[in-house]
Amino acid sequence: MNCRNCGKPLTINSSICPVCGIDNDSMQEETLFVELDGDDEEPKITENMAPPTLNVHDENLTSGTGELSNDTGETYDPLETYTEEEKEHARELEEQSVDIAIPSVQTPVDNVVVPKDGSAPEVVQSVETVGNTEGTTNNNANLEAVGKKKKFKIAIPHGSKNVPKMLMYIVAFVFLVVGILLGKAFFSKNYCATSTPRSNKVVSSKTKFVNDGKNNVTNVGSYTYKIPESYIYDKKDNGLLIYNEEDTFRVFIRTDLGVFTDLTGAKNSVRETLKENGLIVNGVKELNTKDVELLIYETSTKSVNRMIAFADAGNNRIFYCEIVTSNNNYDYDVLAIAADIMKNATFAEVATNMENIDIFDISKVAIKAAGEYKNFISNN
Repeated sequence: MNCRNCGKPLTINSSICPVCGIDNDSMQEETLFVELDGDDEEPKITENMAPPTLNVHDENLTSGTGELSNDTGETYDPLETYTEEEKEHARELEEQSVDIAIPSVQTPVDNVVVPKDGSAPEVVQSVETVGNTEGTTNNNANLEAVGKKKKFKIAIPHGSKNVPKMLMYIVAFVFLVVGILLGKAFFSKNYCATSTPRSNKVVSSKTKFVNDGKNNVTNVGSYTYKIPESYIYDKKDNGLLIYNEEDTFRVFIRTDLGVFTDLTGAKNSVRETLKENGLIVNGVKELNTKDVELLIYETSTKSVNRMIAFADAGNNRIFYCEIVTSNNNYDYDVLAIAADIMKNATFAEVATNMENIDIFDISKVAIKAAGEYKNFISNN
């Protein structure tokens, strides 16, 4: 479309000429007056006259057209025929134009009909706003929402220019792993407190330990034991027997080849094995007494309660301990005495030479010979 004033092409979707600035929509079309000769008579049209015909066959309707296949896809730009000044002027006019967007209706409007018979509810309560309503102003920063609780937030640093964020994550992960390993190393032991009644104790204030001094020393196998002088001790079955003067308990300690951690890792298996060998197992627990880690089985055989304990003796050996008492209880005070003796035992790679010499017992033969000789003299 061309401008009606200057004849220049108009831009697309705009009726304002970019050259002369005339709005072609508001411009009224000029009426062409044709002066007619007054002498000519107007033709009279009757009802029997035929309408004029259009010679459409004589018109060339395809003039100025081309093949669609030759279309290169280029669009027509009316500014191509303008000079640089006209193009600049057209751009300024286009920038000055304002496109006002009319908002569309999102939801239909609901008509609220208020009854006129006086049944409409009357609002008599007003909601006061937060703050001073008499014209004074308060600091909005001091106002807090009613019913809103403060949330505890932990601020996690996001790194800085000197310390990258990825490096901080790596360091935090390393500290976490190290903390887990240390916690497992120090707190992985399962120590159980005993629930055995402490009534009728067999150990009184006379209880003595190795650190109290005045100890007897004896060798059993490859170990040297220190026994407080207030206790009586003996040797039997390659082990050490310990009694008190009141004869209310007996402790038996022996060393065997074995690994203590293997025993603690197979507590249930050992318990079932003891049952198969005629022992009644009343309880299994791990306990730390006198800084000695113990694996304890509370057992019974033929109405005799026996406390069986295992401890680490080092050098791929374990301590085997059995405790019985006169009142037939599982006495953990006596276990503390046994743990103290095992803790202070020392390993000797070679036993004493005197222990390796067998005893040649002829006492029975000598006693029998003396009796026979006495009878012979008496008969004669």
